[in-house]
Amino acid sequence: MNNQQIIKETQLWFKKGLGCMAGKLEFAKERYMFCVVSDKSDIEVSFSHFINQLQNKKISVCLFICDNQEIISQKSVEPVIRYLSQLFAPINGCKSEDILKWWCF
Repeated sequence: MNNQQIIKETQLWFKKGLGCMAGKLEFAKERYMFCVVSDKSDIEVSFSHFINQLQNKKISVCLFICDNQEIISQKSVEPVIRYLSQLFAPINGCKSEDILKWWCF
C-alpha cells in the first residue's frame, strides 16, 4: 500500500469510526494532518510542516503513521516502543533511552 492509500484508509476510519466528538469536529473542519513516516528525516520534515501549519492556525492535530511492516508485525510491544522512541527522538526533546526507562525496559 502506498502512502496516499494509507492516508485515505486512515481518513476513512476517522470519518466513520472516530468516537471522540471533539476529534470528529476537528476532522470535519479538515484540521487534521496525516503523515506517513518511515525514518527520522520524514519525522523532522513532517513535524516542521505541522508546526508551521499549527502556527498559522490551519491544523490542530498531526497523526504520524509509521509504515514499517517489520515493526507492525511484532508480537511484543517492546521492539515497537524501542523503534518509535528512536524514530521520534529528533522531535521529542528526549533521548530514546530516557523514554525506554519510562516504559521500564
